[in-house]
Amino acid sequence: MRKLLFLVLFIHYSVVFSQNNQPIIRFFSDSVMLGELVEIELLYQHPKELEVLFPDSTFNFAPFEFVEKKLFVTKTTDSLSVDCTIYIIQTFELEKVQELTLGATIFSTKDSVFISSNTASVFLKEMIQQLPDTLNLIANTDFAPVETEFNYPYFLIGLGIIVFLGIILFFVFGKKIKQNIQLFWIKRKHIIFMKQFQIEIDTNTSIEQNIRFWKKHIGWLEKMELDSLTTKEINALYDNEELQKTLSNADAFIFGNKKIDDVSEIYTTLKNFAEVVLHKRIETIKNARTK
Repeated sequence: MRKLLFLVLFIHYSVVFSQNNQPIIRFFSDSVMLGELVEIELLYQHPKELEVLFPDSTFNFAPFEFVEKKLFVTKTTDSLSVDCTIYIIQTFELEKVQELTLGATIFSTKDSVFISSNTASVFLKEMIQQLPDTLNLIANTDFAPVETEFNYPYFLIGLGIIVFLGIILFFVFGKKIKQNIQLFWIKRKHIIFMKQFQIEIDTNTSIEQNIRFWKKHIGWLEKMELDSLTTKEINALYDNEELQKTLSNADAFIFGNKKIDDVSEIYTTLKNFAEVVLHKRIETIKNARTK
């Protein structure tokens, strides 16, 4: 059913794209409730020789939050191709009208360019309707019990003790708490990366794109920019024979059309090395506790 839908949209949007060569997004509904899952579609028509990458879970979808995405096979006619992805997102913001702009990254041998899409908007459904201006009041002359007076002095004393203990705990355990939070977010982002990386592999994304995605994550773990580094420069940073061999084979496959019997071995090595870098980052943070 989705293949048929994509074919219809491919024909429909061909006219639109011919006049406006930018990615197009649209919501599948004009309104959404707080926390409700909503689908938005991203379409982009481009010359077939271009290498295009759509946003993933690392993209800033504010004011929405990314949940998942659905990929479709690129459709090509003559010299033009159309890529389509459906994102499932949700919002917890309270603005009545919420807008979103996506886009696509075009890669070349020298540089990459990000092209923004149009801005799509959706209305937030109000769960509580506005009260009327006038209300019918009902008189009640019955006696009502009066609550006892709140003991503010004791409350303030208790609050002061809690604040005092909180300050002490912060100075004693503050660094440890901060490091635990840091470890939690690092591990969580790594898990998200590994899942997304496997999705890109399963959807037959090009090796070049997947390696670029891998470089970005490794650079984040190492707190350095790896995106622009060549295989030779990366190999100089890491004394890892298996990684060096894997990246060299990948370059030969990408740029030299070298045949590789099992591409999965490349991805296995990259994932294993990502785990090594993760544990190295974790140990660095843990060792900082003792200093």
